[in-house]
Amino acid sequence: MRHFYSNQVNLVEIVNTISPTIISLNELGTVVPAKTIEQLLFSCNVYVKEGTNYHGGVVLATDKKLKCQPISIDEPNIVAVRVIIEDQLFIVASIYSPPTEALPLATMTTLLNESRNLILARDFNAKQLNWKCTQVNTKGRILST
Repeated sequence: MRHFYSNQVNLVEIVNTISPTIISLNELGTVVPAKTIEQLLFSCNVYVKEGTNYHGGVVLATDKKLKCQPISIDEPNIVAVRVIIEDQLFIVASIYSPPTEALPLATMTTLLNESRNLILARDFNAKQLNWKCTQVNTKGRILST
């Protein structure tokens, strides 16, 4: 979900209807204080990372019943956690890559090297004809190879 403030009602409806275990929010649309998100998603542990532009910022919210450990990533627009499910390690990351910035390939590779069970919830702003986009951009070319 993107644009936090304009979609709060939808977010609450989804949480109340589906009860997701993990929630990813990409491209928040503005700086949103962690406390605001924590109050809305009070049944979750909330991990927030600010962005590099006015659209950016990412959030991961995990059910408090999950065994999670935040991963220290010194990079904006990326937040990740380690999750243990049935004795298996998973890495879950929320990533936003603004249109004018390069893909965070080094960080994604580091996460993949930590666990092959990698789940990326992302908005890469990548365009590729195979994805039914009307145009192709550099990010789309990189990801499609």
